[in-house]
Amino acid sequence: MEKAIKDYQMASRGNPLLKRQYLSKGAIYIVLAFYFIVAITPFTWSILNSFKTNDEIFARPFSFPSKIHWGNYVEAWTTGHLEIYFKNSIFIAMPVVIGSLAVSCLAGYAFGRIKFWGNIPVFYVFLFGLTIPFEAIVIPLYYTLMDLKLLDNLLGVIVPSIGGPFGIFLMRAFFRQLPGELSDSAKIDGCSEFGVFWRIMLPLAKPAVVSLVIFSFMGTWNEYFLPLVVLTSDSNRTLPLGIVHFQDRYFTDHRLVFAALVISFIPVIAVYITFQRQFVQGIAAGSYR
Repeated sequence: MEKAIKDYQMASRGNPLLKRQYLSKGAIYIVLAFYFIVAITPFTWSILNSFKTNDEIFARPFSFPSKIHWGNYVEAWTTGHLEIYFKNSIFIAMPVVIGSLAVSCLAGYAFGRIKFWGNIPVFYVFLFGLTIPFEAIVIPLYYTLMDLKLLDNLLGVIVPSIGGPFGIFLMRAFFRQLPGELSDSAKIDGCSEFGVFWRIMLPLAKPAVVSLVIFSFMGTWNEYFLPLVVLTSDSNRTLPLGIVHFQDRYFTDHRLVFAALVISFIPVIAVYITFQRQFVQGIAAGSYR
C-alpha cells in the first residue's frame, strides 16, 4: 500500500500521463469494490440471519447475531426434509450437466470446425432459441411430458434441461478460435474427424468446458419454474421447491428459511471457487468470435 502511494506521488510530480493512468485504475477499483459489496451483501445477510432467532431477525435484521444458533441448520435439515430435496437436486443436476456437455461440445465443434451446407443458417436457428422465454413453451412442454408419462418424474426435469443454445454458442466460439493447423496435421496423420475432436480439440477446450459445467450446474441447481410445473409429490421436489416448505399461509419460519438458503447455495459457491480460473479463461475465450 505504501509503495502504491509513493508511486502515485512520484507520478503526480512527474509524468501527467502516468498520473492519469493511476487515477483511472483507482476509479476502476472503486467501481469494482462497489459492485463487490452489492454482490456479497445478500449472501452475508442470509448467513447472518441463519444463526438468529425469528425475534432477532425482525428486531435487528442487519446486525451480527447476539448468539449463534447452530440448531437452525439441524432443524432445517431434519424437519424440512432437505436431505431428500438435496438428493433430488443432485440426481437432476448431474445428468443435465453431463448431457449438456455432450450435446454442446459436439454441436459446437460441428458448427465451429466442420463446413457443411446450411452451417450458418442452422446455427442461427439454434441461437434464436435464446430469445424464446421458457414461459412461452411451458404449456406445450407440459402436455408433451404428460403424453410421455414423465410428469412427477425426475426425468421430466432432466430431459428438457439437457443442451441449450447458449452452450452450443459458447463451445462454437471457443472451437473457432483454435488454430486450424492442429486439425490439419492430425488428419494428415490419419486421424478421423471424431478423433480430431476427442484427442486434440476437446482437451484444448478445457476452459470453455469448465465454464459450461458451471453455467449448467448453476442453472439446473437453482431452477424453480420447471420443477414447480413438472414435480407434484413431496418426495420428488428439488431444493428450491423444498425451501417453500418453511412457509405456509399464515406463518413463515424465517430462521429456517435462511438456513435452508445457505445450505442451497453452498454447492454452487463451492463449484465456482473450485473452477474459478478455468471459468474466467473460458468466458474470455468465448468472447473472441
